[in-house]
Amino acid sequence: MQIIQIPCRQDNYAVLIHDDKTNQTILFDAPEHDAIAEVLETNGWQLDHMLITHYHFDHIEGAASLKAQFGGQVYGPKINAHELKCLDNPIDESHSLNLLGMDIKIFDTPGHKDDHICFYLADLKIAIVADVIFSMGCGRILDGNAAQMYQSIQKLLTLPVDTLFYCGHEYTTANGEFAISVEPNNIDLQTRVAEVKTLRAQSKPTVPTLLSDELKVNPFLRPNSSEIRKKLNMQSASDKAVFAKIRTLKDNF
Repeated sequence: MQIIQIPCRQDNYAVLIHDDKTNQTILFDAPEHDAIAEVLETNGWQLDHMLITHYHFDHIEGAASLKAQFGGQVYGPKINAHELKCLDNPIDESHSLNLLGMDIKIFDTPGHKDDHICFYLADLKIAIVADVIFSMGCGRILDGNAAQMYQSIQKLLTLPVDTLFYCGHEYTTANGEFAISVEPNNIDLQTRVAEVKTLRAQSKPTVPTLLSDELKVNPFLRPNSSEIRKKLNMQSASDKAVFAKIRTLKDNF
């Protein structure tokens, strides 16, 4: 299996998985046509399956044109399915998928957007988390509320800690600056921020990211941190309340 993360637009990522044995290809999200088409054309691949995480423009702009050029079935969230005219298969977490000989688990993950879903491929130890969890951050809450986003993140935290999270955007630098502001004495976080600065100075991506690493540095996964709670004066609050406060602070950072 080949896994290719494709930079798209200004800061988006698409993920392409190709099975050399069957010559089949899956695309996760379609932020634009050209960058994805270039990878497919260079390798001489068609598209067999396109899986969409949510219907924001910057995740679906290339879907119709890529399907027209390279073929394939398009899968996307059952909620708001009308927003993608080229959709073939509306899905949610009640569905099961087996593509390229792999089981793909679907999680309903509202909060950023009501229709957001994530995908887990146990065989490859990867999850396509799009705009729910970023490295050192989480998605902005738009359609939903903090409680929904918190619960969505909790679902993803049930995955094995050696799972690689493929995020939808390159937001890590800004996320690190905020994370340091709420947990400045976290040594793991300080190390990660320095690492990210080096990677970005070399124009290298900072994702995918291991869940085990995010548990050490991502404030949205650490509402039980004593330092964060003291910083926010929320020592006795619930994890959910601390999470909501962190999200509000990030919105205004």
